[in-house]
Order: sequence, then C-alpha cells, then structure tokens
Amino acid sequence: MLARSKNNGAAGDLCDFGGGRSESEENVRHEMEKPRGGDGAKGAVGNGVVAGDASAKRRGCCWSIMMFLLGLFFVAVATGFSLLWIYTGGRLDQRSVERALPVIRRDVDAAFLTVGEKAEDFYKDGSETLGPYVKKAQEQGGN
Repeated sequence: MLARSKNNGAAGDLCDFGGGRSESEENVRHEMEKPRGGDGAKGAVGNGVVAGDASAKRRGCCWSIMMFLLGLFFVAVATGFSLLWIYTGGRLDQRSVERALPVIRRDVDAAFLTVGEKAEDFYKDGSETLGPYVKKAQEQGGN
C-alpha cells in the first residue's frame, strides 16, 4: 500500500499510510530487533548473551572477595616494584636496592603517618559535629 506524496515523485517521497516509513527503513528496524546470539544453536537469549554462555552465570560472594583481594595484591606488587624502580634509578643491582629500601620505608612511613593524622582530624571534627546527635540517640535508646 505505497502511495506517492504530493511532490510529484521526488526521491524519498514513497510512504505508506501506516506510519510514514519506507521499506528500507522497515528492514533496518527489523534487523536491529534480531537477537545477536549467532545461529541460535546454543539458544540465543538476546542482547549478545547466549543461554549456554559461562559469563552469564552468577558468581558467589567468596569469588568476588577473592578476585578483589587478587586485584589488590597485583596493585600492591606493581606499586612496590615501581617504587623500587624509581628509587634505584632503574638499576636493580644489589647495592642500589640495599641503599633504596631504607629510604622507601622512611617515605612510606611518613606518607602513612600523614594519612593517619588527617584521618584523626577528620574523626575529631566529625565527633564534635555529630556528638550531640549521638548522645541524644543513645539517651532515647533508638526509639
């Protein structure tokens, strides 16, 4: 049920009475709605997820914690190696490493001390601000 519009057959003037879309637009729209699960042999679900895909399975809490700790371990090892590389100037011989380790330890201790002091100040400011509210909540017994 295609009809010509009133502009005498100019390009792109074919339209149907149902929604104003040409056949090519309908084909593109139909292709976009197809699931991307491949040939469907595994049982396509849609949005690129296949029903038999291992990545679609849910993992437990222990798995998440282990992966987080593994990532934290790799970050710590990489940070340690980069600090060693920077403090030795790229020379990883025994003498350079032995001279750099006390300096690295001193600087890391100073950085942790600074962070600890800032956390203590933050805690004191927070306890001064929230102190009356906490006392009031304790007196009321949580009611």
